Amino acid sequence: YLIPNTVTSIEEHAFHECNNLKAIFITERITQISGNVFSNCENLEYVFFPVNILTIEGYAFDGCKSFDKFLLSSSVYFLEPYLQESFHQRILN
Repeated sequence: YLIPNTVTSIEEHAFHECNNLKAIFITERITQISGNVFSNCENLEYVFFPVNILTIEGYAFDGCKSFDKFLLSSSVYFLEPYLQESFHQRILN
């Protein structure tokens, strides 16, 4: 799913339990991922974060059992600790 360029923020729980969601592409206008946005999206496998993502809040991806690819820009200045432990990260330059 490609989030439209007109979207500037994603509210908490916006995609909570969207089990048909397999991939999400976040546009450059979004700089923050709120808490629990994608929680319990059991089939979510891939998320692409643009370079300007600065913050990923608590439990944004909690319960994403299929989450496999986590591409993260080095511009992120706050990353919830559980994400650091739970997912393999590749830093994009």
